[in-house]
Amino acid sequence: MTGREQRVLQGYDSIAQKHDRPDSDEELQNSGAPQQFGTKAFDMPELLHNLNMLVDMSEQDIIQNDREYRYESDLVVTLRHEEVKLSALVEQEERQVTKLTEIVGFIENLESRAAEGAADPLSLSECANVFRRFQEDFYEEYKVYDLSTLAVAVVFPLVRQHLADWEPLKDSRRSLDVFKQWKDILEDSNRTFSQDVDNMDSYQRLVWEVWLPCVRGAILAWTVREPEPLIDLLEFWLPLLPPWMLSNLLEQLIFPRLQAEVDTWNPLTDTMPIHAWLHPWLPLMV
Repeated sequence: MTGREQRVLQGYDSIAQKHDRPDSDEELQNSGAPQQFGTKAFDMPELLHNLNMLVDMSEQDIIQNDREYRYESDLVVTLRHEEVKLSALVEQEERQVTKLTEIVGFIENLESRAAEGAADPLSLSECANVFRRFQEDFYEEYKVYDLSTLAVAVVFPLVRQHLADWEPLKDSRRSLDVFKQWKDILEDSNRTFSQDVDNMDSYQRLVWEVWLPCVRGAILAWTVREPEPLIDLLEFWLPLLPPWMLSNLLEQLIFPRLQAEVDTWNPLTDTMPIHAWLHPWLPLMV
């Protein structure tokens, strides 16, 4: 004899499948009740139909709820990722705001101390330290906002004041260290330039607008037959000059004066041979 067996359902459809109940048939036989041919102990089609409908409805509800749950779970994961991303962005923006606030403070301090009649005037060395700090601590902002252009308003007047009493032909080495320092700070080695103020970096503008006027005045007062002082000046400053600027000096200022002196030179009356003051220029003419 066997007892009741546990029924294992393989899916929702298994619930609706009809089956006989042998146990009920055995109970009817044991009770001695009459049985009708072709009938079963549990035969209620209307109830089974309703149960099948309820099972189908429940199945659809379960499937729908499962879909909604999966959707909501995915949405929660997406929102969490978005939250993490936005939190990182907010932190980044806060750091950026802090940096920009600090930069603005430095700039305002530079401008106030560089102004004429300031109680605590700014020195070139202090100004150089500020620009170095910009490059070291705020490198990205220094490049993005082109902070090197601050030199035009802050550094140029200080260097111009430093060169106010400079006599280039008498003290040609003076201020070499100053310009070497600012060349390292302001020069942009990634850019190439022509003789165009709009295309110069801040260092080339410093040389063009501050150094060159001093040298131009010296060249205009220079005695052509005494080439050594001017040649020494150019050779000392050559590593700090853009190539096109040396060409500009030679073509616009020096060569015209040499040509004018050659035109006036008279081999019959001039006791100084022409090669004595002309040949020293040959290395710079190459």
